[in-house]
Amino acid sequence: IVPGFVDCHVHLPFVGWRADEFEARLAGASYRDLHGREGGIFRSSRMFREADDEEVLAFSTALADEMAATGTTAMELKTGYGLSVETELRQARLARRLADAVPQTCSVTLLACHAVPEGWVRQDWVLAACDELIPTAAAEGLADAVDIYVEDIAFSLEDLERVGAAASAAGLPL
Repeated sequence: IVPGFVDCHVHLPFVGWRADEFEARLAGASYRDLHGREGGIFRSSRMFREADDEEVLAFSTALADEMAATGTTAMELKTGYGLSVETELRQARLARRLADAVPQTCSVTLLACHAVPEGWVRQDWVLAACDELIPTAAAEGLADAVDIYVEDIAFSLEDLERVGAAASAAGLPL
């Protein structure tokens, strides 16, 4: 008997690969270089939005099955590729469906602030996440926790405080 692996940061459900970005990182490109509106989170968000639910679930289930076959017994499924209230909620709903379909123990974390969506000002997105996204996800039982990406290309410590307060008010840990 050996212990199972726990993957504490899986963006399942998602669809599409960014292996070329991994290769670019190995060749010396920084995450900041890739993070522009055409790469990184924004690329994953575009691929997610363009796929239908069944396509996303089929892609993600195959990955979860491969992970189970190699010893991953628990996963934290993270949203963060929605970049709109509606699409983040869609990703959380799909995460719940995925969690019910795979053999691993799964939790769902709402990565409410992963990147500033195109056309948004950072502070306005934080307000939308705090006032709409987090309370709706909590009310629908879609998330077990909330997360935020704090980095100079993403969100600030002040944003973290706001998101933490909204999560707490909704009864979710940060």
